[in-house]
Amino acid sequence: MNGPRFVPVGEGIRMAYHAWGEGGAPMVLLHGGMGSWSHWQRNVAALAEKFSVVCPDLPGFGASDDIPPETTLAGYAGMVATGLAGIPGLEAPFHLVGFSFGGLVATTFAAHSPDRVRTLTLLAPSGFGRPPEGRRPPLAKRSRTMSEAELRAVYRHNLAAMMLHDAEAIDEETVTLHRANLESGRFHNLDLSLADHLPATLARVSCPLQMIWGEHDVVAFPTVADRTARCRTVRPDLELHIIPGAGHWAQYEKPDDINRLLVEFHSA
Repeated sequence: MNGPRFVPVGEGIRMAYHAWGEGGAPMVLLHGGMGSWSHWQRNVAALAEKFSVVCPDLPGFGASDDIPPETTLAGYAGMVATGLAGIPGLEAPFHLVGFSFGGLVATTFAAHSPDRVRTLTLLAPSGFGRPPEGRRPPLAKRSRTMSEAELRAVYRHNLAAMMLHDAEAIDEETVTLHRANLESGRFHNLDLSLADHLPATLARVSCPLQMIWGEHDVVAFPTVADRTARCRTVRPDLELHIIPGAGHWAQYEKPDDINRLLVEFHSA
């Protein structure tokens, strides 16, 4: 993989992106909060066999530049829209896939720019409101006095608590990847992710819609079924898939299943 390329998204602000594949229909992948393009590390090669894949580091994450902390959801999606419009060769309409916070951004983008989105996949999207106090997954906290081994133990614990279902499958490479994402994330998206935006915004999206959840997604409060039902009230035609044995970060934990579903849906 080559290093990131950059496009402007605002005055003095650039968005980084990576690209894979040539000649196929364009597909854009938007990562989750406190992440980067590497949320799709186990997917881009397989998808690039069928599509021309563009994977940004969303503004304020990864190699992209910092953004104002008070940025609104509409303002954030607008920056992403500006960045995508500036990527050479990325012709609209394109296939759009969003994970977690990236799913909320993708939905907002699709609602405001329907002519630019051919099909939309939401993978464990956020934007369903703030859970009651004490109902979010318990996470371990870091401190500056921790040793390297203690820090890695915190990252491993939090991966198992929030992101992945099978704790036994969390290897050192996964811990390193997750740590790099958290330590490079500067935009704190939690207030946007925990606001109740998604169902109402989804009502304004008209393109074909696929929704994917991990069976054991502990982030989906109160349940995956409840969140899916809320989306079905505004988009009864959505194509739904529940991935057995997967947690929140399903495309990393069960990449073969996710890659197959994305290729089938966006090739139809």
